[in-house]
Amino acid sequence: MQLAASGTWKLTDDVNRYLPTDAQLDRGFGRDVTIADLLTHTGGLEEKFSGGIAQMSERVSLAEYFARNRHRRVHEPGVEVSYSNVGMALIGYAVEAASKQSFDRYAATHIFAPLGMTRSTFVQPTPVAWEADIASAPPSGARDIVFLPYPAASLVTTPSDMGRFIAAHLAHSTAIPPAEWMHAMHETHWRAQPSVPGVAYGFFEGEWNGRRTLFHTGDSGDHSVVFLARAPDVFAGDSGEVIAFRRDSNHAVLGFTLSGSIWDPQSFDRISPLEDGRLHMAAFALVALTFVSRLLVIPVAAIGRRVRQHPKSAYSAQERMWWRWSAVIGALALATPIIGLVAAFLSFQPGAVAIPRAALVVGIWLTLVSLGGLPLLPAAAHAWRRHFWAPPRRILFTVVAMGILIGVPLLAYWKLLPFLGG
Repeated sequence: MQLAASGTWKLTDDVNRYLPTDAQLDRGFGRDVTIADLLTHTGGLEEKFSGGIAQMSERVSLAEYFARNRHRRVHEPGVEVSYSNVGMALIGYAVEAASKQSFDRYAATHIFAPLGMTRSTFVQPTPVAWEADIASAPPSGARDIVFLPYPAASLVTTPSDMGRFIAAHLAHSTAIPPAEWMHAMHETHWRAQPSVPGVAYGFFEGEWNGRRTLFHTGDSGDHSVVFLARAPDVFAGDSGEVIAFRRDSNHAVLGFTLSGSIWDPQSFDRISPLEDGRLHMAAFALVALTFVSRLLVIPVAAIGRRVRQHPKSAYSAQERMWWRWSAVIGALALATPIIGLVAAFLSFQPGAVAIPRAALVVGIWLTLVSLGGLPLLPAAAHAWRRHFWAPPRRILFTVVAMGILIGVPLLAYWKLLPFLGG
C-alpha cells in the first residue's frame, strides 16, 4: 500500500511487471494476476505444503526460493479465495525488487520504526538477544526451523508492538501508509456473495455484535489473531444501562454519558494522565511518608545521641524554631483522619449528616495546616543559603517543604481546601 501511495505501482497492475524473470507467473485464464489479487488471496496459485517448513540451515532468500520453485496458476484470478503464502511471498519479492532492499529491512525501516515497534522483526533466524523471550520455544529459546517462502509465518513480535500496529489501523494513521490508503486497505475488495463477509487487502471480514470487523490469523505452532473492531459509540447493557461516547473530529474519545431505564443521566469527561487517581494516591502516600519520616527523626536522633553519648547540637533559635515547626506541621497533617473521625462521632447524627459535617471540619483543618506549612517553602531556601543544620537534616527539612508544595495543589484539586479555593 505504501508503494501504491508513492506511485511506484498500481494495485491493478500485473504483478509480473515487478518480479524478476525467474519468479514470474505463467500467462493464462484470460487475464493476468494483479497485485490486488494476491492481497486478497484470489490469485489462483498452486499451493504446496511440502517444503514449507525447513531447517535453519536450509533458509533461502526469496530470490533463491523462486529460482528453485515454480508455482503454477491453477484457477482464474479473482474468482476463488484460497489462503496463499506463495502469493504473500510474491508480494514481498516485488517489494524487494521495487525498493532495492530485503523485505525484512523494508519492514523495519518503513513500518516498524515509524510505529515505534522496537521488538518486531521478519529476520530469520531471530536475533540472538531475543531468543530467550520467544514464547513456547525450547528452553534455550532458539527456533531451529524456518518457514518457506519467507516472510510467511516469519514475524516475531510482542503484544505491545502489535498494539501499536492495531492502533495505527484503527486511527487510520498517516505513518503506514497515508490515511486514504489505509482506508482503501480496509475496504471490501472481494466477496463470494453480496450478503457474506469478504476480503480486504491483507485482512478478512467478520462480524461482531452486528458490526463489521477485520482480522488476520496466524499459526507457526502458536495460534494468534489480529482483530480490528472499531468501538461503537453506544453500548447497551443487560440491566438497561446505556453508555454513549463523545468523540472529537479525529474520533478520539472525549468522554461518555451514562443513562438508561434506572439510571439518572450523567456525563463524564476523559481525564488527563496527570489527573489519574492512582497517581494522586501515590503522591499523597509519598507526602505522608515524608511527614512520618520527619517525626521519626526526633526519637531516633535522641536514641542515637544517648547510645553514642553525644551532646545535643548547638543550633540557633531560628534553626530550632523552623525544625520544630516542620515537625508540628507533619504531626497535624497526619492527624487529619483522626480529626475527621472525631468530628463525625461528635456530631451524634446519622451518617448522611455526619459525613458532610466531618468533611467540612477536615476541610477547615487542612486549610489551617496548609497555611501553616506554606512558610516552610521559603524557609527551606533560606536554610540552604545560611547552611542551617547538618546536610542530612537540611535535606529532610527540604523534603518536608516539598511535601507541602505537592500536597496543597492535590488537596485543592480534590476540593478539600474550602477556604483556599478548593
